Amino acid sequence: PDLVAPATNTGISGISGLYRFPVDNEVVPDSVITDGQRESNPGGISLGVHKDETVAVEFIEGGEVLMTLRLPDEELGRVPEQLILSQEEFALLNLKMVSTGTAQDLFRNYTGYLESQVAGRYNRVKARKHKFRQESSRGHGRRRDQSGRIAGGGGNCVSVVKSLTGFSGTAGNGVGMASALQRRGYSVISYSSRRRGTVCSWSGGFHGKGHVGWFDGRCFQPTYGGNCGQPGSRYRLAKCVVRA
Repeated sequence: PDLVAPATNTGISGISGLYRFPVDNEVVPDSVITDGQRESNPGGISLGVHKDETVAVEFIEGGEVLMTLRLPDEELGRVPEQLILSQEEFALLNLKMVSTGTAQDLFRNYTGYLESQVAGRYNRVKARKHKFRQESSRGHGRRRDQSGRIAGGGGNCVSVVKSLTGFSGTAGNGVGMASALQRRGYSVISYSSRRRGTVCSWSGGFHGKGHVGWFDGRCFQPTYGGNCGQPGSRYRLAKCVVRA
């Protein structure tokens, strides 16, 4: 696989190597590597991982952690093989180190499948599936950026917009939230006519679940990466709505 090479470890705390998840869990990356390009995760999408799943971990420049997954063949091209995490996120996962090693060792010695031993031979049984979730079960708390706006990463986009609009119930993913509000009586407006309280949904993203933001008069919340909440070139504006 065409993986992104990690930077040389430059004194950042942590030991690079192969690690194992002690329990089923969710990972919320700051960004992922798709098609050799870094793509942000403005919606705070989580990726489900499995107990005893082994991953390669590299501590890279800038205080970030590069995690390489061993995917089953069925997920290649659909699920990112590499995730970029904050050190805070890495610490939350409580991974157990298995050995030193690199992504190449991971691919050489592990598969993306649950295995069973029959007559002394290991056989593939079932692919480890990695599911995306827009609303993480982890229950992230809110954090604020330097301007006091709700920042992505501490809570995903859907839960942030639910909180800001008072929406309860099933909103769908980020791409569908504006339509869900429209069904509750919100009116559709153009992006250029947005005003405080406008909610805009975008389609796209490495996960296909889109993004949603609440406009505060200057920026969309949640913000991420120091910007004003617009998710970037890999997303397409779907709909904007405002309370009638």
